[in-house]
Amino acid sequence: MVEIIPKRIAKETTLKNIYFFIAGSLLLAVVFGYVILIRSQAAALLKMQDLEAGIIKIGTREDRNIERKVFESEDKIKTYKNLSSARNKSAEFFNNFESLTHPQVWFSSFDFNPAEIKAAASGKTVNFKTLEQQVVFLKSQKDLIKSLDLSKVSLGKNGEVDFYLTVNFTPKILEASK
Repeated sequence: MVEIIPKRIAKETTLKNIYFFIAGSLLLAVVFGYVILIRSQAAALLKMQDLEAGIIKIGTREDRNIERKVFESEDKIKTYKNLSSARNKSAEFFNNFESLTHPQVWFSSFDFNPAEIKAAASGKTVNFKTLEQQVVFLKSQKDLIKSLDLSKVSLGKNGEVDFYLTVNFTPKILEASK
């Protein structure tokens, strides 16, 4: 049968559609807001880490002064260590050289170059025989002496012999004698 009397269209469906649209829009806004907040938080965290790294790099003036003093002290310690080891080597050199010197030979000036392990000395002895003994003994020490040059030999006052001696040593002269 055909209905002749029109029925009323329910307004409920329109109202339901409006509520559904509003709820969907709110849900979408919440999701977008959540994404934006997460991205903002990540950006803020990165910026904060960069600022902390900058603060650590810059440091305070007091930190820089302390760091400078520490480096200066470190340099002084290294310098002292080098000087101390060079002093020990020089001390060993003089101990060893003393054992190579004739009892009647006196050195009036002595110039030692630890870098080249070379010494130049002027000295005196009582006579030519003592000087000859000294030179022969030094030349016999092949493990300690590379080369020897005796020059400027002259007769001094009171019959003493003045001489100038240049000696190139081996590194073994710097080692402690046993």
